[in-house]
Amino acid sequence: MDTNMEDMSVHGFNKELFAESKVVIPEKPLEFTAYPEQGLYNDALAWAVKKSNSIVDKFVGLGLVDVEDAAGFKIMSNESKITDSADVPNTSETEIDRPDQLRNRHHRIYKEIIENLGEAPEVGAEKMADPQVLKLLEESRYLDQIADQTVRNQKDITVEFAGIGTVGCRAVEVISPVETEEEFNDRPLVIYIGGYGTEGASIMPMMYELPLNGLDVVGLGYPDSQSGVLTDKFAQQVEQSSSLQAHAELYKAVVKSYKEKYPGKPIQLWGQSTGALVIADMLSDPEFSGEITEAVLIGSAGAMEMSPVKQAVEYVAEVGALAGRIDRAPMYNYVVGLKNKPESAEEIEAKKQHDVLMNRVWGEVRARTCKRQSAYDTARVAEGGNIFFVTGGKDKTTRDFERFNQESVKENEKTGSNQWVVLHNKDGRHQDTNTMADLLVPQILNAKKKLQNDNLH
Repeated sequence: MDTNMEDMSVHGFNKELFAESKVVIPEKPLEFTAYPEQGLYNDALAWAVKKSNSIVDKFVGLGLVDVEDAAGFKIMSNESKITDSADVPNTSETEIDRPDQLRNRHHRIYKEIIENLGEAPEVGAEKMADPQVLKLLEESRYLDQIADQTVRNQKDITVEFAGIGTVGCRAVEVISPVETEEEFNDRPLVIYIGGYGTEGASIMPMMYELPLNGLDVVGLGYPDSQSGVLTDKFAQQVEQSSSLQAHAELYKAVVKSYKEKYPGKPIQLWGQSTGALVIADMLSDPEFSGEITEAVLIGSAGAMEMSPVKQAVEYVAEVGALAGRIDRAPMYNYVVGLKNKPESAEEIEAKKQHDVLMNRVWGEVRARTCKRQSAYDTARVAEGGNIFFVTGGKDKTTRDFERFNQESVKENEKTGSNQWVVLHNKDGRHQDTNTMADLLVPQILNAKKKLQNDNLH
């Protein structure tokens, strides 16, 4: 018997309730009352101005900066700036989080620039034009452009299901500013889903690094988050499913809409932790999976059976391990939110109801991540594509390395699938997407490129 059909009959999940849907992806993004100001690019150039005016002329000559801008550089601190803009109608309270992840990233680039240039005032334009320095400046400029998009391109997506009602999630859209060999319509669009309950803003590390490596990306938050939209019927379907099929139905509808928005563009699904399990559920639907060219599943939740207490203990231990690499800890803080405080009686009551539903769903989702889920075994992508399992030898939160390894790849091949590829990092941890994204993403992409080259030969 088909696994999904068995789950429907035993557990009561009713896929038919999700059959008809209307997806709304707003053309106009959300408005915020604050935005990040100039970043590292201007900071580094301003430092150069202080050292030698001739350097600015050199930068103008190289086309790195406009003449009009050259006169306006000023010394800025390494810490990110926030610029207040006009008040946004209907917002009573706005909470702004410092973009610490980006600040941390910029600080490391800034230190590298200083190390390459030296502190002496007589540093000349020739040294500023050193390829390594120019590369660092180019990277910082791209990061500034990406950071701006992550704030200005946030949207609240809603999906109206005939049998469920309106459910929604926040999306962050970033088109990579990096020039690639591939044309826009030929390079992949990555749909990224993070760990459970995450907001669109709490996946920012990956939202910076994927575009910095030439990939266009849409990051999706959860309906069971503060920025999401839930209904009682959706919560019931989560409770009645064996895995995360209800979430999968929501995201499948969203992905299909983005495929219509960017026709012909290859679609890849990337997920971390619970996001990986949701994607496995999505890819277990053969009517959908053929539209996906590739999947990357990182720190996959639901890989192994474990008690909720054990999972919680290991997660706390993982956070505690950051004490040994404290420079990475700021990446747990995220940029930007527009968080409205409900004022009217109706708004307060709606917020209470959402919180009740959110807690119901959270409890069920966590329970699913503590079970060994079969969706990974039935997940498929389009013919010729691969499912990459990125495992970490120190990821005790999921212990996915015990399930996804070279032996399991061989076992999976016996089922007629040759799509599994395991990328294992013996020092990898569960939260590397948040704390080590600048290292993790290039590692994954380089491993994928090597596999493609090996297959060609």
